[in-house]
Amino acid sequence: MENDKRAAVVELTFTQDGEWKAYHAAQEWLKAGGFSWGQGQRGAPCGILFGDFIIAKWKNLTLAERRECHGELTGDHRFGPVAIKIFADASPDAVRAATANCKHLVATNTKGE
Repeated sequence: MENDKRAAVVELTFTQDGEWKAYHAAQEWLKAGGFSWGQGQRGAPCGILFGDFIIAKWKNLTLAERRECHGELTGDHRFGPVAIKIFADASPDAVRAATANCKHLVATNTKGE
C-alpha cells in the first residue's frame, strides 16, 4: 500500500478475543480520541482522519485522499487482531489527540490487557 512507508507516531494493536471484539475496541479508541474511520473493505485498510468525517472505502479514495489520511485501521475486523497507525506527518491536532488518547489508554489499563 502507498502509506506503508509513512512513519507512525502511534501504533496500537487490539487483540481482544471474540467476534468483532478487537474491531469494536479499536473503534472505541478512535471515537474517544475524536477520530473518524472509513468503511471496511476486505483486504484493504480503513482511512482515519481526526475530526468528524465520512470516509469512503479504500477502493473509492483517490491516491491524494489516501495520502491525506491521518492514519489507517488494518487487520481482521471480525476475528482480530486489528491495528491502528497514526502517521507522524498527520496534522498537529491529530498527533496531539492520538498521543493524549494513548496516555489515557495506559492510565486506565491496570490489568495489562
